[in-house]
Amino acid sequence: MALVIGIGLPAHGKAEPAINPKDIKVTVKDNQFFLQEEKLTFPGELEPVAKLLGKPSRVVKNVFQYQVWDELGIAAKQSTFRENKITIGMQLTLKLTDDEECPKKPFTGKLTVEGAAISSDTDIAALGKPFAQWSDFPIWRITDQKAMVLFTTMDKKGKGVKVFLYEQLKP
Repeated sequence: MALVIGIGLPAHGKAEPAINPKDIKVTVKDNQFFLQEEKLTFPGELEPVAKLLGKPSRVVKNVFQYQVWDELGIAAKQSTFRENKITIGMQLTLKLTDDEECPKKPFTGKLTVEGAAISSDTDIAALGKPFAQWSDFPIWRITDQKAMVLFTTMDKKGKGVKVFLYEQLKP
């Protein structure tokens, strides 16, 4: 029998997060992803993520599958084309979008990418290297290809981060 840390259901029936959303710490350093100071490897299983965050609120299936933590502003991105180790990355929503996989609340924890603190108000363009714009889109990335580290911004000038995505297709 395995012990799984999950979301408890209080008497009023609403799921509550197993962790305070403001206490979540996400770090990307040297292309490696850390959640609550625990290194996560992608592609991988969902279990290490669920152990740290609790049970996801819901599952969204489209081209990819997303395990969504609505109260935390986090989703685990999964490939429906893989047979095992289907979790390929993590997505943090800093500003809510209309996307189906968007959590109901924004990420309010601490996000640090290659030493830079990132928030919904960050001007990615002002950070300079290693962050670079992807063509003429409102998408910014770290140019090292060991992992895909992307930021979707409010405009093409890099102001206001909406979504942060970390994805690694190969271990």
